[in-house]
Amino acid sequence: MSEYSDLLWHYIMKEKRADVAEIAGHCGVNTKDIFEYIKGRNLPASDEMVQNICDFIHLTPAETERLKEMYRMTKMGRRTYRQYKKLEELIASVSAFEKKGHAPPPLYEAGREARDRKEGCLVLENERDLNKAISQELLWESRKENGHIGLVTALPLHFPIQFLTARAEVFSRTCLEQIFYFHAPGQDEADMEERLDCLREILPFYEEDMDYHSYYRYGDPDSRFYNLNLLPCLILTSESAVLFDPDQNYGLAFWESSVVSMLRQQFEEYKSACRPLIHREENAEPSGEKNDLFYMKHTSGDAPGSLILRVAEQTLRLEEPGICAMFRGYLDSGGRKG
Repeated sequence: MSEYSDLLWHYIMKEKRADVAEIAGHCGVNTKDIFEYIKGRNLPASDEMVQNICDFIHLTPAETERLKEMYRMTKMGRRTYRQYKKLEELIASVSAFEKKGHAPPPLYEAGREARDRKEGCLVLENERDLNKAISQELLWESRKENGHIGLVTALPLHFPIQFLTARAEVFSRTCLEQIFYFHAPGQDEADMEERLDCLREILPFYEEDMDYHSYYRYGDPDSRFYNLNLLPCLILTSESAVLFDPDQNYGLAFWESSVVSMLRQQFEEYKSACRPLIHREENAEPSGEKNDLFYMKHTSGDAPGSLILRVAEQTLRLEEPGICAMFRGYLDSGGRKG
């Protein structure tokens, strides 16, 4: 038995008390086939077959959606299904991109609080203190003619990213560089959902045509970001550095020039070992699929190819093998292109 067959049995045999032979006749299959579905020994051939069953036994829209969700989860496997759901959320966000009003995070004052500049470090004891320090340092950097902000993370950085993208005009002169740590493909498939969350989170940088550059490297994020590395996430400006925990609940802010310089050097060393995550295609090649929100560009051999995304009026190319393989599997399974 599976979650799908359990739910199907509940609807047909217990709640609706429907005649199995009549269901089979309506769906154009044998009575034995319906019993196989109910017992979890087999699955309907398609979503359309599931829909036919739902229509015949008069399920509500909510019941129909629940049964179809259980069917897809059973057919794909729970992990693959969850990854594809994340991927579809990403596709939906790409299709919805347009210039629109944002709901920005709380706007803190652009000026720094009065503090003794000899105090080179400030303890940030909670999420509010951390977000306040981050917002102040980001806004301070935006005032510079050639400002630069660096970010290092393995997970989505909800507050800083939303803060930056909601104020695209404010940061129009600021160069933004972000480094992601990913598991190598095949090492830990569980982190693919977070990888898609990261991708979905940073696409507004491209929608707003900001001076944003993303990089990635492979390693062991669990070891780097959780095992005794107390403050592994970093936001770096020309004059300050904020280190904080992966859950973004507390951190430390530094203004001591020697500390900031050391962290800047480390950031540049990390970046030199990275690969670009997303390329802007200045002269995108014509494609027979040019009206699609995304498509795969084939390469020779067994590689999944490049993922081409269309965000606003830009064409983006992504080559990270894990994400490309997931999109390839999604398309091969019959997933939509938008």
